[in-house]
Amino acid sequence: MLDPIMKKAFKNLIKKYRSITKNDIENIIEKHFNGVFPTGKKIMKLLTGFGSVSSCKLCKASFKVNNNYILCDCKECYIEINGNMCNEELNGDTYYEIHHSRNIESLLISIKNRADYIEGLLYKRRYVK
Repeated sequence: MLDPIMKKAFKNLIKKYRSITKNDIENIIEKHFNGVFPTGKKIMKLLTGFGSVSSCKLCKASFKVNNNYILCDCKECYIEINGNMCNEELNGDTYYEIHHSRNIESLLISIKNRADYIEGLLYKRRYVK
């Protein structure tokens, strides 16, 4: 069963993904990358902590669940939901779509796809209503 801390973290992440705008991405690109689009992963790391155990909002929630601020316990996260880590198997499709995005438009689509995918997993397991 998904821990309430993790359930809240997933819901907040979905909400955050759905709130990201073209303007948000443009501001990150201007401020941190001198106006040049780097990769979706680099932008999303700044916006959501994406792609790094030390900054990922879900990994941080996993630390709290396990009272361990050194190691992320992946079994509290996506593994609990569908048996795979965040970037493996079906989870990896939308993860790498974000990771490899090369322009604002493709990143926005990838973000929406990831939010839809995560929300679908949670609904399927009846973790959200």
